Amino acid sequence: MDELKEHLKDLTNIQGIFYEDLGVYYLFKDLNYELINFQTHFNTNKDAIEYQLELGNDSLVIASDLTYQEIESIVKYLPNRLGVFLFGKVEVMYSRRLLKSNYQKNYQLKRVNNYIQESRTKIKFELSENEYGTYIFDYNFYNGLDLIKLAEFVKFFVINGKDIEIDDLIKLISLITNDEVSDVNKLFANLNRTFLDQETIYRVKDGE
Repeated sequence: MDELKEHLKDLTNIQGIFYEDLGVYYLFKDLNYELINFQTHFNTNKDAIEYQLELGNDSLVIASDLTYQEIESIVKYLPNRLGVFLFGKVEVMYSRRLLKSNYQKNYQLKRVNNYIQESRTKIKFELSENEYGTYIFDYNFYNGLDLIKLAEFVKFFVINGKDIEIDDLIKLISLITNDEVSDVNKLFANLNRTFLDQETIYRVKDGE
């Protein structure tokens, strides 16, 4: 945290900070930054989001694990106060542990694939590791461009540029701003809508 605070002193023209760790909020809450809570799978309902705003967050990014109707309901309940994830790789999970390296070392493997596939659904995930830990992303790009229809209720949209070439990123933004989102399919082959069309159903074993 001390390193982060010192690092920000060297940066200029910062309007706001996206953060996940609540420690960041308490570190900067008394300074002149817009603080935006972006916990990938956390901000999923109106009550929790409203409570976070009441605590002092300037804004939050709604979780992409929701249906279009659920996101619509939340942004209309809190108009022009929330961000919506629009396009890009979605982080599935993060671990401070070096999972990939540890697996490779434990099984004495020469190399470990950067991709894994869930056996039942055949959904593919991308593994990324650095000195800070292991990240797992959906292999496909989340395509939530239909959510642009809710723009009058949304404070801002988020695009994750991971694995997108800069030229394609510029083209993507151009297509969005020119209302030509149907042409995005020509730029990216691996797109999905994940939960936008189908709600998450939790099943409890043996009726417990």
